[in-house]
Amino acid sequence: MTWLTNCKKLFIRLVILIVSVCLIAQTLAFLDEKKQISEKNKTRKIQSLLERTETNNEQQVKAEHRQTITRENDKKCEHGYFKVDEMVECEKWLGCNEINKLLKKENKKLGEGWFKQVHLVQWKGHKFAMVMPKSLSRKGSIYRSRIAAETLASFQPHREIIQLTGLCKEGNNTIFLTESCNKYGTPTDLLNSPNYVKLSAKKRMRLIIDIIKIYVFLHHEIDEPRVNCDTHEAKQALGQFLVTDDMRVVLSDVDELPIDNPAKNKIATCRNEPKCRLSDAKFMSPEEQYNEEECPEDLSQRQHEVTIKADVWKIPAISNEILNETLPDDSHRNQVIKINKLLSETHARCKSINPQKRISSIEILKQYLTIYEKINGR
Repeated sequence: MTWLTNCKKLFIRLVILIVSVCLIAQTLAFLDEKKQISEKNKTRKIQSLLERTETNNEQQVKAEHRQTITRENDKKCEHGYFKVDEMVECEKWLGCNEINKLLKKENKKLGEGWFKQVHLVQWKGHKFAMVMPKSLSRKGSIYRSRIAAETLASFQPHREIIQLTGLCKEGNNTIFLTESCNKYGTPTDLLNSPNYVKLSAKKRMRLIIDIIKIYVFLHHEIDEPRVNCDTHEAKQALGQFLVTDDMRVVLSDVDELPIDNPAKNKIATCRNEPKCRLSDAKFMSPEEQYNEEECPEDLSQRQHEVTIKADVWKIPAISNEILNETLPDDSHRNQVIKINKLLSETHARCKSINPQKRISSIEILKQYLTIYEKINGR
């Protein structure tokens, strides 16, 4: 009997021990699970904090951008007025009386193209570029000067467009004045100058971004989209722009920007190059290319229906011309190689044979800004 009683007591103790071990194990498991949950919550809090920080940084960048735009808008004058250099007040565009007086002075000739010539003039200590027909005996010169003046006036005021400072129409002669960008000239002039070698990859990217912003303006920010037809090879295309004294790029040549708005029956067409030559077939979009048999006897006839996507095709070549030309040292060369790799996918999407499949200039700008921020460590 005593033996049986002892066995029962031993069995009860064993059961109690097993139950206690199970309870301890469950307690430990519960505590471990609670710890894991706590760690997960902590991780979530950290991730949430990081996301909020990133959002705040993005909002800060956008806020700074808005402030910059606001400051720039504050500097602008109303349509029909201008402000250059250190001018405090806006001045009305100079008219025929003032322009005719400037014509009588001995002015330095800055250059000329097929249809227009440009002279450097001074008014009250301020330097302006005076643009006029190359010849009043040529209908093309008269027409292009008039179109350039009217288009430039219609675009005023805008950060991406050179500032108009004077306009005179008398008979078949149209003369207009713009702010002078004589310090750097066109991006092509800058490419060929000693100053260009010193430009970092970041500054080159800024110049390219300014040019893409101009295309965004032409394609999406005005009432009707326009195509920049007067672009036949990369360096020549860069001649359509000017670099301001504060190293911004603005559009200055606006006399061949046909409207691309099929919904209103406005089909953009680009003329053949002078003498029907094709300067750079690879630069031109597929829809713009032609052969000698396609050239009309009357070279003034406009050919080849195009859309704003013809401009998109050319953006990579324009970008490469600025980014890869004459690099100062190996560190900049390595950075440019890195940028080229980052841009490769975007550039490939510009080169679809079917124009409708090419990305928009807005999408290109977005990608360039993202890469620009990345190389700046933002």
